[in-house]
Amino acid sequence: MTIKLLALFLSLFLFVFVNPAHARRITPEDVINTKKGKLNAKVANYSNENKLKLEKISEKISNLNKEKTDGLDRIMIIQAQILDGHQKRLGKETEQIEKARYWITYAHEAVAYQAAKIYVFELSSEANLKSDMLSTISLFQNELNSTRSKIIKSQNILRETVK
Repeated sequence: MTIKLLALFLSLFLFVFVNPAHARRITPEDVINTKKGKLNAKVANYSNENKLKLEKISEKISNLNKEKTDGLDRIMIIQAQILDGHQKRLGKETEQIEKARYWITYAHEAVAYQAAKIYVFELSSEANLKSDMLSTISLFQNELNSTRSKIIKSQNILRETVK
């Protein structure tokens, strides 16, 4: 019985601490670096004109994401200040205030997540460059609109709370 228990413990130990699958976790940075590596390898054979287009569009997406998420972040800070002021006037935290605080926090986290995103083009070929770029731009717009919808929901809940 003790030999079986010892064998089980040893196999569990080897699985958890020696298994190479557990040795290294893949981080979001690893994923982005892999995508960028694939992109750079593919773009290396593109014309200089198309390389420049990709670079410009990528920079525009990055700048626009920063600009929009900075604005959304300011909105979230204002929402939190309004809720804090309302709570001070009431002198207590109600269930409605807790709900509004939850949604404001949720939306603020969505803004932070969107701000941290890095968009890397997934290119099929130089001939399809325009459609590949439009696909990435569309993804960016959809994700930004999703973030905005969370802010609108938190704003509506805040409006109901401070009525």
